[in-house]
Amino acid sequence: MKPLLFARLLVVSSLLLLQGAFQAAAATELKASPLLLIGELEYERYQLVVSNVEGVLSRLHIRGGQDVDKQQLLANVTSLEYGVKEQQFFNGESALRVAEIYLQEGDKVEKFQPIMRLADTEHLHVVAPAFYPQASNVSIGQSAKVVFDPDNAALTIDGQVSGIHHLAKDSSHAKVEIRLDLGSCESQVSCRRYLKPRMLSKVIIQG
Repeated sequence: MKPLLFARLLVVSSLLLLQGAFQAAAATELKASPLLLIGELEYERYQLVVSNVEGVLSRLHIRGGQDVDKQQLLANVTSLEYGVKEQQFFNGESALRVAEIYLQEGDKVEKFQPIMRLADTEHLHVVAPAFYPQASNVSIGQSAKVVFDPDNAALTIDGQVSGIHHLAKDSSHAKVEIRLDLGSCESQVSCRRYLKPRMLSKVIIQG
């Protein structure tokens, strides 16, 4: 997660604490009470599409945010290397989404330069800062509810704490990762349609 984006989450989480949502509870009570966090949606797995020749990006066949099928043509690079005319790049896996495109048609491409990044849409997680002492009461495997608000209609997805990153000793917070169970929201039309990286969400971790 980029420092600026994570800093934004810290500010939002700080405001929640200042509102007194959980400050009135003692440490023992926190263990039994739900913990409220503000998190940001991220893909867990990425695949880079990297040029194996020096050349010019002559054609893009996709756009950012598009879902791509297995073996779908992604881009063409016209080579500047002797004896190589053109390279085509295909998606080697299914259920991937174009998360980011780094170049535009007509741009120079260096050898081994990334052209785009594809994401595995089947594996999503939310990363949220948790302040101490609340962070000390979070453990791997705890159940969670993650609430998004696409188009002003609340979307709730089940999740589970999959990682806890305790930062430097002088830090006031830890980073908590919550893996989403997309099967818990398949019946909701908006589930996959609206989920995009960097969406903010409310995370409720069960005590």
